[in-house]
Amino acid sequence: MNLTPKERLLRVLHKEEVDRPPVICTGGMMNAAIVEIMEKTGHTLPEAHFDAARMAELARDIHDHTGFENIGVPFCMTIEAEMLGSEIDHGTLACEPKIVREVFPGVRDVEFRDIEEMVHSGRIQVVVEAAHQIAKQNPDVPVIASLTPGQYSGLHRPPFDLLQGTAQESSGSASRARLRYPTARRIR
Repeated sequence: MNLTPKERLLRVLHKEEVDRPPVICTGGMMNAAIVEIMEKTGHTLPEAHFDAARMAELARDIHDHTGFENIGVPFCMTIEAEMLGSEIDHGTLACEPKIVREVFPGVRDVEFRDIEEMVHSGRIQVVVEAAHQIAKQNPDVPVIASLTPGQYSGLHRPPFDLLQGTAQESSGSASRARLRYPTARRIR
């Protein structure tokens, strides 16, 4: 069995036989954007947090230098908090972004702005565009855009659907994103 990294991951997600387990690093809170790779390639943080082409280049560098079988973006876990209005320190070459001030005191206090307004705020469009660029240029490699983990995850689609979608379909998925905060109130 000679599988591409994308075929291997899709087969695992569909509980089908594979030649060996895939080795992935999803991005988000699990990323491999280490200083050594950034210094070697010249594609660095925090600059790549704000520019889709730079984010895509750094993500490909990580894939090329680590042996992980996917390409993962973003390089932090503050994208959703930023969309909701939290203040973010975007970090340095050696320190990833962090929330400086949360806009809501707790999950029960979250108030949503209009979804179209939210998907055009912060850096989410940079992540979507970077994932789109990577998918177009690397059709045999899984691209995983990982946001905040757990039940408060941002994209409301199973990972295998995102992997099977075309780059064009993936680029439009952000406008259909559904944020799931069970007790949140929507404001207009």
